[in-house]
Amino acid sequence: FANVTMVNHVVEGPVSLQPGSDQTILTTIGDREVQLTVKGENTYAGGALVRGGMTLHGGRGSVLFLDQVLWVDHDVVEDLNNKFGYLESGPPINSPWNNSQFLSHSLGILEKLPNTTLTALYMNSTPALGEYAPGGDGDGYTLFVPTDEAFAALCPHGSPACASILQGSKESQRMDLLLGHLVGGRMVLSDYNDTLAVTTMTGRNITLTITPAGKFVVDEGTAEGPAAIIGDPIFVYNLGTLIIIDKVLFGSEMNVSLDYSPDIIPETEINATINPSDETYDVSGDPEENLSTQLASSVVSDLSYGTTDLSHDTTD
Repeated sequence: FANVTMVNHVVEGPVSLQPGSDQTILTTIGDREVQLTVKGENTYAGGALVRGGMTLHGGRGSVLFLDQVLWVDHDVVEDLNNKFGYLESGPPINSPWNNSQFLSHSLGILEKLPNTTLTALYMNSTPALGEYAPGGDGDGYTLFVPTDEAFAALCPHGSPACASILQGSKESQRMDLLLGHLVGGRMVLSDYNDTLAVTTMTGRNITLTITPAGKFVVDEGTAEGPAAIIGDPIFVYNLGTLIIIDKVLFGSEMNVSLDYSPDIIPETEINATINPSDETYDVSGDPEENLSTQLASSVVSDLSYGTTDLSHDTTD
């Protein structure tokens, strides 16, 4: 693409208009025709405005500066991104992992997808994750991303409580879960036409095989069968690849229970948190009713950290 684009911006010989004419047709060395047009004080080449120019020393030619690339429009760029997105350099990013461009960009992508919010949540709740996918001159990374439905399937009857249990687990458990889906090396599935075995960051092997229908599946060797790949792989610039799957790899080995309940603070501790000398209450109207309501509201506020914010794991 780069070669074709460049040669179609070069014309052999001098560029000039015929006397009395306001346009002429030029042929590039790539055999594309460019119409040079003069309209008032402006000159256009192939529809692009000529912003200026310069003459090279020694009669080597001239350079015209255009305000756009010829024959490259939005559709061409979109097609290039679809085919060669893995070659594009990503913009610098330093959050949340300043040592891992791949994971930081991946998190931004996954947070915007409708069916990968749980993986994004677990990543964002695991600060040390970036140490396992640092930037550099390596071959990049591949992250297999289970859908939210895949996580829900880990619990009996697909209970949504599974999300709370996993989010509230120790960071080491979340780390093992995520590293079991992270592979060193950027995978471009179109480059493979046979079975491929890879090793995750936890040292466990998974195998990509092609079904009779020509589709890749991800097999970790469990009785539940392989995971299907959902949609096309997502290129994270030239840093790596995201592959969405419909199963949590090695999920059957996870210790997931539905016996989850918020920590209950004894009544004596609740009473100890209420100090009348530090609080003021509105006793207008029915004093007894208003005081009871405001005391209850204060207790709920004090307990909210322990019952609703599961991303702060104080047991690790």
